[in-house]
Amino acid sequence: MEVYDKRLIGARLKQLRLYHDWTQRYIHAKTGISPQKMSKMESGNGGITIPILIKLSQLYNIKASYILFGNGKIMNDEFNQIYQHLTDNQKMDLDCALIAYGKACKRR
Repeated sequence: MEVYDKRLIGARLKQLRLYHDWTQRYIHAKTGISPQKMSKMESGNGGITIPILIKLSQLYNIKASYILFGNGKIMNDEFNQIYQHLTDNQKMDLDCALIAYGKACKRR
């Protein structure tokens, strides 16, 4: 059985948003999800509801299981195999590093 972890869900939501270079206001304009709610979810302080999960998975064009559990084809197969063997803390560290790298690349 997979565990629902608000911190990891939040990290994935933030990673997805920053990858697309979107603001929380942009997400609000596209989905109706308030910036305050997005902030709470991204920080791991707020849970995600089914309607919000559906809206975000449609917006990002990904499976809901990726948002909830990190499952799915959002990454290539080789990287996905390695990623699945990391601890939750290692996954969060890697996600943060990828976000920082993405920001640095966009500034160039």
